[in-house]
Amino acid sequence: MGQTPGMSFLLFLGLFFLGLSVGAVAYKFGRLVCARLGSIPIRRMVIGRGPILVRGRVGDIQVELRLVPTGIVVTCAESASMPKQSAVALHLLSGVLANILVIGLIVWLHLVGAVPTILRNDIGMPLIIPQVGILILAQLICIASSVAEPFVYAGSRQIKTYREGTTRPPISTRSLGIVRISYHIARHQRLNDRGSHRKVWAALQRELARGDLTPEEEMYAPTFADPLLRQKLDEWSEQALRLGPKVRTLIASRGSVLVELGRYQEGKALLRTVVFAKGAPLMDSLLTRIFLARAEHALGNAAAARRLMVEARAIARSGVRGPALTAWMGRIQREAREMRSRRLPIRWRFGRRSLKAHSKLSLPRLRFLAMDQAARSARSRWSRATVMLSAALVGLAVGFLLILGLVPELNQSTVATRAVAPLDNNPSPDPQLNEQVVKVPVTVTLQGGTLHKGEFVLTIFKPNGPGPFPAVVVSHGRVGSQKERAAYGRAEFGRSWMYYYWTLRGFVVLAPTRIGYGVSGADIDPEYAPGPCNAFDFAPLASAVTAHIRATIEYAATQAWIDKDNLLLAGQSGGGFGSIVAAGERLPGVKALVNFAGGAGGSPQSHPEQPCSPQDVELQLVKAARRGAIPSIWFYAENDRFWGAKLPRAWHAAYVEAGGTAEFHMLPPSQEDGHEIIGSGYEHWRPRLDHFLTSMGFAPRKLPGAPRPTRFAPLGQAPPVPALFARCLERYDVFLKWDVPRAFALSPTGDCAYAAGELDVMAKSLKRCEQRAKQACKLYAVNDEVVWVP
Repeated sequence: MGQTPGMSFLLFLGLFFLGLSVGAVAYKFGRLVCARLGSIPIRRMVIGRGPILVRGRVGDIQVELRLVPTGIVVTCAESASMPKQSAVALHLLSGVLANILVIGLIVWLHLVGAVPTILRNDIGMPLIIPQVGILILAQLICIASSVAEPFVYAGSRQIKTYREGTTRPPISTRSLGIVRISYHIARHQRLNDRGSHRKVWAALQRELARGDLTPEEEMYAPTFADPLLRQKLDEWSEQALRLGPKVRTLIASRGSVLVELGRYQEGKALLRTVVFAKGAPLMDSLLTRIFLARAEHALGNAAAARRLMVEARAIARSGVRGPALTAWMGRIQREAREMRSRRLPIRWRFGRRSLKAHSKLSLPRLRFLAMDQAARSARSRWSRATVMLSAALVGLAVGFLLILGLVPELNQSTVATRAVAPLDNNPSPDPQLNEQVVKVPVTVTLQGGTLHKGEFVLTIFKPNGPGPFPAVVVSHGRVGSQKERAAYGRAEFGRSWMYYYWTLRGFVVLAPTRIGYGVSGADIDPEYAPGPCNAFDFAPLASAVTAHIRATIEYAATQAWIDKDNLLLAGQSGGGFGSIVAAGERLPGVKALVNFAGGAGGSPQSHPEQPCSPQDVELQLVKAARRGAIPSIWFYAENDRFWGAKLPRAWHAAYVEAGGTAEFHMLPPSQEDGHEIIGSGYEHWRPRLDHFLTSMGFAPRKLPGAPRPTRFAPLGQAPPVPALFARCLERYDVFLKWDVPRAFALSPTGDCAYAAGELDVMAKSLKRCEQRAKQACKLYAVNDEVVWVP
């Protein structure tokens, strides 16, 4: 039977990589044997890649067997003297000889028919020569890399410095450990955030502890990182100096570390041995003088420190060009400024009483110098101010041009967002939104069991009409610091997504601002969880949220336009967690629950995706499920920086196992932090929540005055209207991503417009369409229904 082209290609790749693996093992094994024959000391041999299966010692060689047998890594050790050149040549040629032996073995095995022929043509005939050729090609590549890579590696700019004065032959090759470290460092330099900073630090520690690095890389890796990562400066620099005691760069690095750690005399002794070395790299010359100047200044030798800083400036001016010169001069100036800041004040040192003992200059001369320094400082301040002002003007000009360029493309989404965005965190009630603000009494439990009676602010959004309407109690999240809680203002989600989503589905929105936040008073915090991070008790948070929900429901029962028998709970983050616990109290009239990223204890800045005491969150949820559960739907995002993706699944599983009823949805990543899906992920959760509410008997309301559905075409399909402009297809895709209320209008000539997230979307979409087309338009779709009449 013949092979298809695709199958032949896959077999070709498989044979090629098989040949590479065999060749890698062969030339490494050959080097190992010849190293032993040539008395070249071997420190370590690693067979394979991945997790370690077996680790031990064979003589003086540390041997490791790893999970994936893809090759052998051999690391040479330092010897008392440089090995003979013949031994080094034999070691290098041994890999080539081993690969040549493998080539002969491949040919012989195929000639005698000891191996099957995998490659075949389209009629099933074996392709022996191409198969042999692929395997031989792989061996030739191994030979080329085995000969070239050690010399390229040993001669590389980064590694060459750390081979100075050593007795290791140039037979090491780059390890995968340094590649992984380089990746994390490059990522940190690009992102420059705490997460990447922590990953670099973890990668350095992991690779150094694993021991996969060559001696040169062990010396190079710690100096590879950002200074903020060097939490083990003393240990790393001492270890690097032991590996390369004659390497001037390492001597200077060790001396600099000692100065950094305040051991000035020891650091000075090391730095003075290399500061005037000829042929030193430019960076070594500059940094050695800077740190030696710091040591001299700390030891009281101010004149020597100034002389070294002058030499550093001269070296920088003579050997550096362009932006690098600016950076080095700035570094030198900062160091000099720090040394000056540690001096005694000039007025005290050169006072009139001390002139006889200290001054060789007259008082007018000293005043002249002071005036000159003041003038320089003033010029420096003026130059900095000029640069900052110029940068600000350029930024304003660029921003203005960008705005001008974006205004013609401004779509209804931007307009809609601006139309409904709150001006502050406590705006006045908007009568157009039927918004009301009332105060409701509540009793909460403080630490120690003390009861506190107070009032909280309740924001209400009411649909048009007399009612009675079902209602949803929406609980906001948790804010930790007292300052943030005081600045919270008023919980009024309604001017963003909540007013339109819930009220257009016939719900009254009840949004309590809990005691401890903004307008309800931030003097006390009944939600505070005492204890260390791994032992937080979130019962106070759940109790406070439950108390406010209960008080809100009691208030709703007194309003004739609220259907007290059809209530829903909804909440985000800590409010979602508290709403789940409150649902277990079997509050009167509560039929269902909506949880948006519910949880507690998260801190994306200090420990992203690793909240405090997740076990206590699970415990509270299990208790709530056992007390009594109502139908609920949970929404989380894959990139939630508070809880991550694993913990919500575990919480849901525990809740359901304890008797709870919950429909779980893990949504795709949403913007930078999926914790904010309540505002940024509505296109993902809206259809799922619509289906859930419909199944609970809450059918969506129609816009007043909306035409009857015609079922002209499916809503998700592009309008099948003749002569439709191409840009209208793009606008229709944007229209479908908007939440209701929304309307899409078409003109007879194929132009279009839409409105969404605003009041009077039907009238506004028709008006915009008529302004563009210069003729009358008709509605094509309203909310989730097509109303087009041809």
